[in-house]
Amino acid sequence: MKFQAPKGTRDFDPRSMAWRTFLVDAWRTVSIRNGFEQIDGPIFEQLDLYKVKSGEGIVNELFHFNDRGGRELAIRPEFTPTLARMVAAQANSLPKPIKWFCAANFCRAERPQRGRLREFWQWNVDILGLDSATADAECIFVAIDLFQHLGLASEHVRVKISHRETVRHILGKMGVGEEKMQAAFELLDRRDKIEPEQFTRAAGELGLDVETVDRFDQICRMKYPAGRLDLLREQIGLDDNLHDLESLDEQLRAFGIAEWCEYDLGIVRGLAYYTGTVFEMHEISGAERAVAGGGRYDRLIELFGGPPM
Repeated sequence: MKFQAPKGTRDFDPRSMAWRTFLVDAWRTVSIRNGFEQIDGPIFEQLDLYKVKSGEGIVNELFHFNDRGGRELAIRPEFTPTLARMVAAQANSLPKPIKWFCAANFCRAERPQRGRLREFWQWNVDILGLDSATADAECIFVAIDLFQHLGLASEHVRVKISHRETVRHILGKMGVGEEKMQAAFELLDRRDKIEPEQFTRAAGELGLDVETVDRFDQICRMKYPAGRLDLLREQIGLDDNLHDLESLDEQLRAFGIAEWCEYDLGIVRGLAYYTGTVFEMHEISGAERAVAGGGRYDRLIELFGGPPM
């Protein structure tokens, strides 16, 4: 019988293993020099841990099983729930802010596609216990530091940034009710993956008329350079409720990374737990999927029995 690697996985011969080691070493070097401490957790967790964060729908995306004691377990598809569990268990004894990173492999039971396999290695960088825009800007800075460490510059990578509350305010002004807000976020997150007619139809189902749908689509596709929030105000006619982006914009300039960044209100990252800043990082042509992404999730630790953080 002839055997081969399971679908959606890959083997690492000496040459490809050298590349993987080089990249993981770069993750570790950049993390440590920016003051982050390395952590890790088990490769499987209780299935309920992932349901707490993502709901029942996540089960179909996991490799899960019952152990000999009948306990429902799942191979980790990401690190955030493990991080939250670890922090919640010892939150009162940890010095703040908490700056942790993890470089590990994960598995998802989904259809393999270009740039997205069932088994993959991922770098996670998290700051907890700091509620200002400084934490958001620092996480973005660390990713940019990695790009620079690898020899890339701002003409190679673009950081696309938005803020959930700013987008929520704009959508509300356009007539999207609060009960349909999450559906609107999910539509924004999928806008480049569906046909224009499907986007228009879905936007109409949110209660938007044809003219507003066109305006909605236009706002989604506008880009505004960091440091020029005046352009955003002028082009979308929004004079208020930009204080969240103003705080972040100030920090991006203070960290010296504004030239890498632009505001793209179509970036919302559809996951419901994000509460503020969200971002994605793309190679400049936009031909490839995002190489990195993240955002603020202020209430996540509370979901796992920890204090507000």
